[in-house]
Amino acid sequence: MEKINLDRFKANPVMLYNHWDLIGRWKNIELKDGKLTAEPEFMDDPDEPQALKVKKRVEKGYLKGASLGIRILERMIEPGKPPKVVAEVMEASIVDIPSNKNALALYDKNGQKLEGEAFQLALQSITEQETKKANMNKVKLSAAISQKTGLPQEVEVSALEAFIQKTLSEKDTLEAKLAAMEQEKIDTLIETALSEGRITADQKEQFVKLAKQDFDLAKSTIEALPKSEKLSGKEKRINTHLLDDRADWTFADWRKKDTAGLLRIKREDPELYAEILKK
Repeated sequence: MEKINLDRFKANPVMLYNHWDLIGRWKNIELKDGKLTAEPEFMDDPDEPQALKVKKRVEKGYLKGASLGIRILERMIEPGKPPKVVAEVMEASIVDIPSNKNALALYDKNGQKLEGEAFQLALQSITEQETKKANMNKVKLSAAISQKTGLPQEVEVSALEAFIQKTLSEKDTLEAKLAAMEQEKIDTLIETALSEGRITADQKEQFVKLAKQDFDLAKSTIEALPKSEKLSGKEKRINTHLLDDRADWTFADWRKKDTAGLLRIKREDPELYAEILKK
C-alpha cells in the first residue's frame, strides 16, 4: 500500500470483532516505518458479553489476529510494478483467522460495508480496472510493422515513444546532412560559373535563389551561357569586371566579400593575384 489515511480512524477508532460486532476502541494509534500499531481497549460492561468474551480470548492468547477495514481512495498502475494503493482506514477488527476471506473488509464511498455479492463485485471491479489500466500502457503492432521496426507486437507505450524519438532524431540528422550536401553543390555551381565568367557577381544571388528552387534548371541555364574570353595583360575581362570599385580592397576584403572572385583571379591572372596578396 502506497499511502494510508488515518484521520477518520483516529477520530472514531472503533474496534470490531470480525468486522461486525463493536467490542471496544483502539488507543495509541501510530504509523511508523510502514507499520501501523495500536492498543486495544475492550468494553468491560457486563451488558457487553461479546466484548468480554473476545477480551478473555485475547488475553489468554487464543486470538492473535487483527485486520483493517479500508476504503480505497486511489489506485495507481505502472507496467511491471505492483499497484500502488491509497486507502482510508474505516475500522480495525480482531479476527479469528487473519488470512481467511473475512480478514479484509471493504467499504464504499458512503462508508457502508460491502458484503456478499457486493464485496465480490467490488473486488472484480478493482481487478478489471487494474487490468484495463495495465493494457492501456501497451500497444499492439501488426506483424509487418513489428518485423520492420524490430519491436515486439505487444510493446509498452514508453518503449514505443523511445523508438519514435530515436527515429525522429535520426531523421533530423539525415535531413541536416542532405541540406549541407545540397548547399555545397549549389556553392560549387555558382563559384564555377563566376570563375568561368558565365555570370557576374551582381547576378550571383539571382542564380543562387534559382538553384535552391530548381538546381537542374539553374545548372542548364548557366551551362548555356558562354564563358568569357581570356584576354592578355590588363585587357582581361576579369579585371574590368572584378576591379570596379574594388581598387582599395585588401586580401582580407577579397576573402571575406568575394572568395569566388579571388579564386578566379588566382587562376586566370596570377600577376593581379600577387598584387592583391601584398595589400
